[in-house]
Amino acid sequence: MREAIEHSREALRHRPDYFDAHYNLGTALFQANQLPEASVELREALKLRPDSPVVLNTLGATYLQAGFSAEAIEQFERALQLQPTFAAARNNLGKAYGTAGKLPQAFEQFQLASGQDGKSPDPHINWGLLLASQDRFEESVGHFEKAIQLGADRPEVHNNLGDAFRKIGKTDKAIEQYEIAVRQNPSFMPAQANLAQSLALVDRSKEAVAVAEKAIDIAHSTGQPEESGQFEEWLKHYRIELQRAADAAGSGTPPSAREPSRSK
Repeated sequence: MREAIEHSREALRHRPDYFDAHYNLGTALFQANQLPEASVELREALKLRPDSPVVLNTLGATYLQAGFSAEAIEQFERALQLQPTFAAARNNLGKAYGTAGKLPQAFEQFQLASGQDGKSPDPHINWGLLLASQDRFEESVGHFEKAIQLGADRPEVHNNLGDAFRKIGKTDKAIEQYEIAVRQNPSFMPAQANLAQSLALVDRSKEAVAVAEKAIDIAHSTGQPEESGQFEEWLKHYRIELQRAADAAGSGTPPSAREPSRSK
């Protein structure tokens, strides 16, 4: 990334009006999350080619990541006026509409984007996330599953699918998805936490404790002290609950059904 930034800046020192260098620099800065600098370079590229849908889409993505949804929508809409079949820009427009709270428009754009590029998992991921944010978990399941079928076989997508399954009461299916996510990336702490908590919910206590203990070791070794501390706190409380349940069983008193405190 740093090499691409320096290469583009060197090119601009020799040719300040070099479109490709402005665009490539803006894109590299965007990917490095240097958003104000990225928007400057992309606007310079747009001055040189005002009718470039690609530049408009990247500039819109920069605005969206910076939290300026209205400005992002404007850029995506301009890109689609120039190229109505630009599925990536349509997907991004859906994200921007969702961020702005314009849910019907967002769902419409995701549907159109998925129709225009049937091989891309991105519209289904964003569609599923927006549905989940509205507690429409049953509907979100299908979109996460479709995204995985289309190649988004990634820990965060499996974790999202697991969350949706857990919300609709399919804890066993949720555990399967969390286990996949953890196998793919053991240092992905949200999936580790969800796996431990879901195992606890179905009374697989030994497995829940083992997952939490392993996650603590991984968090330490990968420089995630906050996540390690959250697991240690959860594990402490969960062991207390297990002991209370054991004591209650020994005395003939029904154990508490209270779920252990969760952390992500």
